[in-house]
Amino acid sequence: MPFSKGLSGNPKGRKKGAKGKTPEQFRELISAFLITNWKGMQKDFNDMEPKDRNRFRESLLKYKVPPELNPERLSESQLLQVLEYLKQQQNEKNT
Repeated sequence: MPFSKGLSGNPKGRKKGAKGKTPEQFRELISAFLITNWKGMQKDFNDMEPKDRNRFRESLLKYKVPPELNPERLSESQLLQVLEYLKQQQNEKNT
């Protein structure tokens, strides 16, 4: 560990009012990067060995295919939200 427990590399911390980037801002930056560099990335992909291409495809799938839902990992509050959602969906089907 590079720092002692409870201490960071910036002891003063973030300046008051400073905001971190939101997930949406990161998605926009990544999207812009992909668009700008697509041709080079396509060439790199085409130059990969088949096993590396498959590994790359598999690594991208987690961004498109949602992870399996494990109810045991949900809190009671989350389970109640799911139950309410399902009840609402059922009521909408019945009306």
